[in-house]
Amino acid sequence: MNITCVYTVEIYNSIEKPLGMATEMPFGISMIATVLENAGHDVELLVITPDTPLDKYIKNNINKKKPSLFCFTAVSTQYWQVKKIAKYVREIDPSIFLLLGGHHSSLNSDKVINDNLFDAICVGEGEKAILSLVDSLSKDKNIKLPLLLKNNIPNLWIKDRETNEVFKNPTESFQQNLDGPYINRRIWDRWIERPDEYPSILLGRGCPYKCTYCSNHAMAKLSRGLYVRFRSPKHITGELDYIKDIYPKVDRVYLEVETFGANRKASYAVFDALAEYNRTLDDPLMFGINMALTSNYMMNPERRIELFEKARAANIRTINVGLESGSERMRKILNRPQYTNKELIEFCNDAQNNNIRIIFFVLLGLPGETIDDYYETVKVARLAQPHYCYVSIFFPYLGTDLANTAIDMGLIDKEHLSPKSERSIARLNLPGFSKHRIRFEYIVFPWRVYRGIWPISKVVANVIASFLRAYPKMYSFFLYARNHFNFIRKVQWPWLEQTTYSDWVKPITYQHQSGEIFHKEINLFGKSVFNEFSNKELIRIFAKILNINENSLDNLFQEGLDPDTYIYTQCQDAVRGVKGKSKVYMGIGIDAPRVNKDQAKCTPDIAYRSILATYKAGGEGVVLSPNYSSMKLTNLDGVAKALKELKIFQNV
Repeated sequence: MNITCVYTVEIYNSIEKPLGMATEMPFGISMIATVLENAGHDVELLVITPDTPLDKYIKNNINKKKPSLFCFTAVSTQYWQVKKIAKYVREIDPSIFLLLGGHHSSLNSDKVINDNLFDAICVGEGEKAILSLVDSLSKDKNIKLPLLLKNNIPNLWIKDRETNEVFKNPTESFQQNLDGPYINRRIWDRWIERPDEYPSILLGRGCPYKCTYCSNHAMAKLSRGLYVRFRSPKHITGELDYIKDIYPKVDRVYLEVETFGANRKASYAVFDALAEYNRTLDDPLMFGINMALTSNYMMNPERRIELFEKARAANIRTINVGLESGSERMRKILNRPQYTNKELIEFCNDAQNNNIRIIFFVLLGLPGETIDDYYETVKVARLAQPHYCYVSIFFPYLGTDLANTAIDMGLIDKEHLSPKSERSIARLNLPGFSKHRIRFEYIVFPWRVYRGIWPISKVVANVIASFLRAYPKMYSFFLYARNHFNFIRKVQWPWLEQTTYSDWVKPITYQHQSGEIFHKEINLFGKSVFNEFSNKELIRIFAKILNINENSLDNLFQEGLDPDTYIYTQCQDAVRGVKGKSKVYMGIGIDAPRVNKDQAKCTPDIAYRSILATYKAGGEGVVLSPNYSSMKLTNLDGVAKALKELKIFQNV
């Protein structure tokens, strides 16, 4: 049978490559596609953005593949797009069977099935249900509903199009053995710009906690049996082999799990397996992971030491912490693990001393939250200094305890709750903490936490990103720009992260070539959402952000960037970023090949000023590039002159 699986994104890198890197690949629809392929079916995956031309992707798929089944998945934020696509499919070919799975259909089942767009919805896990459904449809595409119902497909609600009658099959027990097939990652290559960058693997399913803002405990009530399940360590390392086989350049992997650490024995077994696996590699893999900060670690220094020893041996480089709020009072309302802020800060300090990055997840605008609670979050984050904070504005997902609280308090109208940009727009007007103030604090959070610690350019870039998240098209452009435009990428470059990989870092400047790059990128910005700005205005804005001395595009191509400010600020940002954990050697271009004859040439003066700027900014040395055979001795004289003045080498 020909089957089409559809995944939707609101924020995207580009229409052709909506996902930036492999970590963004979802597991649910991936597993559905994999089990269908393994059963011998022809599966095509489509990733659709709000701006994707449906006739080019959906209509062409229907015309060429003639699919009998469309499989959709959706959380609340995706449902509006999924409905649009399902309606489009139904208009083109009403005979195609439409199935929806995911959290939204599981927790809002009655509403979704009565939207009259889907022939069936999946409530709970879908691997077994999809195979049973496809087996029935394969026998007869036009199979009548009663016959389909006789197959008694667990976890499926099926709607009769003619009578609108809904048949609710019971749910079966949660799947206990997760050591099944490895997901087919190749099916995503078409849609991910960097499919070999930071792939993720799923360690288990389910969560034992009952956080009031989360839907996990509602999902746990859908079926019988253990909800919290783990894959075996052997199966996990087997998937690492599979990933390394198809993507040899992979150097880091994200370990996706709801609450790693909640089961200490299972967690340490995985850590030990990862450590043993890395011993078989010439270049050990690095890992990032979610961590549940329970009393096992927060209130027990010995357990904490044990944790970091295990993590370090496994080459865990990043631990994500669901802080949510720095207010101990709010963490009680959220039903989060009850540790003190003092214990949290000690944990973060210990992690950083073990060369492990900490990343916070923070929620703002929660029911009951005050402005003082928010400032507690800011205070804790500044004291703990995580590598990064992922900040979201509370969205009342229907079916969660906190959403019910918000409804009971009269703070939201569930019938008119749009899921668009759901974590970047404030939904609640709280006493003393209005929607506008919540939105403002969401935007300036990076400034409040990292001012004076991060380079100002990085702070500004993150403030801009926070602002743009409420505007999907603009934020999508920002992501594209961050991935493709040289100087924006440099603004957000994680220098401290590089110290975990090497003893020294080399920012590449090539001053006489950078003018061309800067010139091109300013022009690209002028053709984007910034088209209301003149190039003169744009260059002043970005020169201010980057702290460089450039006020005009005139002759920039022919002269390059000013080394006194360009080399200096690039080196200064790197020195500040590594925090003394690595040396900074600037990459200075001496007679690097030019694209054309009009491009700026290297001169003895450029070389001289570049060297002086490096050491003035705190760099400990330079790397002259690209190769010595192409360097003119006169330009190297400029290097020697600077080193002599600086008394780096007395005999120069």
